[in-house]
Amino acid sequence: MPTISARHGDIFEGGMDVTVLPCSGKGTFSSATRRWIEAFSLPVPADLPTRPRLGQISTLVPFPGNREKTKFVIYAASVFNDATSIEAIESIARALGEITVANQDVRLIEAPLLGTGAGRLSATEAIKALDAGFRSSAAGDGELLVFAFAETFKIMSEVLGPTAPLVWREGEVTNVTLAKPKQNLALPYAVQKRVDSMFAGSTGMSGPEIIEFFAHLDPNIEQYSWSGGMPSRKQILQDCLARFSKEQQLEILSDMLRPEHYKKYTAPVQQDQDFLLSWISSQKSGEPMRVPQTANSSLTGQAPQQSSQTWDVFVSHASEDKDSFARPLADALRARGLKVWFDAFALTVGDSLRRSIDRGLAQSRFGIVILSEAFFQKHWPQLELDGLVAREAGGHKVILPVWHGVDEQLVRSHSPILADRVAVSSVHGLEHVVVQLMQAVSVPPRGTVA
Repeated sequence: MPTISARHGDIFEGGMDVTVLPCSGKGTFSSATRRWIEAFSLPVPADLPTRPRLGQISTLVPFPGNREKTKFVIYAASVFNDATSIEAIESIARALGEITVANQDVRLIEAPLLGTGAGRLSATEAIKALDAGFRSSAAGDGELLVFAFAETFKIMSEVLGPTAPLVWREGEVTNVTLAKPKQNLALPYAVQKRVDSMFAGSTGMSGPEIIEFFAHLDPNIEQYSWSGGMPSRKQILQDCLARFSKEQQLEILSDMLRPEHYKKYTAPVQQDQDFLLSWISSQKSGEPMRVPQTANSSLTGQAPQQSSQTWDVFVSHASEDKDSFARPLADALRARGLKVWFDAFALTVGDSLRRSIDRGLAQSRFGIVILSEAFFQKHWPQLELDGLVAREAGGHKVILPVWHGVDEQLVRSHSPILADRVAVSSVHGLEHVVVQLMQAVSVPPRGTVA
């Protein structure tokens, strides 16, 4: 028999045959519907061949975006003059059910809880109307998923009756019963909102991709469940993060910025990445957070303004060199009085060297780049390597190369221009590297290497 179930979250989570967007009988729509129309370049109800009246649905509109998200969009006229009726909502649900009978390719339909906003129906009235209408007309294997948040979601779940929790496992939905993970989320509210937007909004990972990412850190993640129905991407992200300590969460969030993780949606925008990296760095270093500058001086060709620079140096390094050399170097420079931006610049395969350097120079006077075998194994483009030499601000070189475990022949094989640049080598020991770097940034050495 057909089913209708409550879902916590928002529509367009993926894997649907039809997604329902509410509108009015006049063809107008709410700001929430406008957001989806603009995000996916959808036609507005007034542009359709036949505009739905109150209690009616439009014809199926092929989804112009990624078809893995949904195949079709349909408008449902759930209000008229800021009012609706139980009969109108039931009529819409009945029409949705009829689509599953007429079209064998339509089995999964998702919709927000219609009629409860401008229509002013209670959540109980609305979900009962949808339930009655859909069950009366849908194909036996048709399913309507109704999305809502917080208390409304709880009300829907109570009306529809108890159901087994649903879980995503390798892209499939399976009935299981497992406890929700203990909450240990260590992010401030403002940061959490930004993280949700970055990784589980219009950019970021799909639900299965989030679970796949966390599963390699904790095998129990694959058994993730959410009582009451399939969770939203934001809820999956928050609950998965909550399994780890604060220190682990910082490392995980840094790793999530790597571009190879994004297959279904695009990566977060650079401004959001800079914000998060700056916050992570402040948590690790104990320094106050400085909001990254929106304009990147290295891209405009203008010298960075001293007032906008938070750090003396940043240390760009291969992640493999973090503990063996990069961290001791950063600690030693801090002991000499420098403000060092370190943790945000561990380079891994797939990173952009240019963007990493640009980000560092936007907030630092100098950039220290540790050239090692692990660094060159990232296979940076020749242009990016050669470009390190050309970086200047106010007529002064701002990139300070450190050779670590490499010789001139190896460096020259990757970048002849970079090999000709004066650099300090770690072959003479950490103390020698620190003294040379302190002289380069024109800060008199003081104290001893920790």
